[in-house]
Amino acid sequence: MRRWVVVAIAAAASQASTPAMSAPPATDGHVWRTYGNVRFAFQLCYPVDMLRPQPESDNGDGRTFLGANGAKLLAWGNNAMNSVAETARISAHRLGTVSYRVVRPDWFVLSAKQGDTVVYLKARRSGDRFESFELHYPATAAAAWSPVVARIGTCLRALDGPSYSPPSG
Repeated sequence: MRRWVVVAIAAAASQASTPAMSAPPATDGHVWRTYGNVRFAFQLCYPVDMLRPQPESDNGDGRTFLGANGAKLLAWGNNAMNSVAETARISAHRLGTVSYRVVRPDWFVLSAKQGDTVVYLKARRSGDRFESFELHYPATAAAAWSPVVARIGTCLRALDGPSYSPPSG
């Protein structure tokens, strides 16, 4: 039993900390990879032909991905200090004038325009933590980025399950 737990921890840690794991094949012409975060046990996919991963943050809570023309994807996890609705309210205040808002019991989505930039934020609550992403892209490129936002939104997920054990320490 103990051996299986060690194997599961090692497998999860190695898989989750690998920033360029393969994602399921896409039919949209993009090449997709999966970023996994060990500290907050989440993953999301991103198109490698549009976004370049930067080093993971010093505290291990997430990663930034940079693209052409100021595009930027922020992916992070954090401890859930507030309800989903309260976190959505705080996030909306930070984003400014929100043009799209959906709040559900365990997730929310917000979209706003900041100058010539569209900002899309999705956050999911998983137990005592949130996994989130925020994508910034030029409004003039909305036709190219809208399907990317949709795909990232569907592959944001918690890594909890029978084979995942958070790292100790």
